[in-house]
Amino acid sequence: MRKVLCGLQAVIFCILLWTGCSVKENRRECPCRLFLDFSETDAEEVPYADLHVLSSEGFHLVEHVGSGAFGEELVLHVPRRGARVNAYCGAEGYVSEDGSMEIPYGSECPHVHMHSSYVETDCEAAFEKVRVRKNYCLITVHVEEADFPYILDVRGEICGYGVDGSPADGAFLFAMRPDGNGVCSVSVPRQVDNSLRLDVDDGTDVLKTFALGEYVTASGYDWSAESLGDITIGLDYSLSHVTLKIEGWEKELHFDVEI
Repeated sequence: MRKVLCGLQAVIFCILLWTGCSVKENRRECPCRLFLDFSETDAEEVPYADLHVLSSEGFHLVEHVGSGAFGEELVLHVPRRGARVNAYCGAEGYVSEDGSMEIPYGSECPHVHMHSSYVETDCEAAFEKVRVRKNYCLITVHVEEADFPYILDVRGEICGYGVDGSPADGAFLFAMRPDGNGVCSVSVPRQVDNSLRLDVDDGTDVLKTFALGEYVTASGYDWSAESLGDITIGLDYSLSHVTLKIEGWEKELHFDVEI
């Protein structure tokens, strides 16, 4: 009789073990509730956020969040396989289906504010702070002579942002012509090296190249800052002297350029 009971207990134990595994497996297929907190995003600077939440097996959720909702937690249901959370403001027409942002060759960087993070979602609930920050640098060039006949080409090797929010490799070019006051500007994405340069072009050939990235780095500008500042550049007509001023700094830096 004892052997029968022991055998019966073993069968019951196996059934419970199998059932428990099944329940656990089914719970694994249940979505995770992802709570997104926008409270540290400045609603005056960022009027909205276009969310792109991506996970494996083609999961891609797009949500538009107005600044009026930044004080409330947004709850999304996402797979329990981890999720990439990207938020954009000011990048309409530049964001690809995979959640990355690409700048077409010949165009400047949009005035984009961004957030990008990866969230582990192998749980019933996950929480993430969404901090949407300025992710472009506006470079304004002042030429001493208002009647400046040349084109200024800004070239670089970053053409946008990958799905993980990091600067993406690729050719960047934007051509500027100073206005009647000798002023022009270009918006560039976050840089990772000193490759940014400024070419002076007469329409048929490049007359001079300025190592813009090296000047910016020498000035102490921080490309890794959470929010990027803007830069003002002064260029004399002889193309032999450059001044550089960074937003928020009181001092100017001067660079003499060999002809």
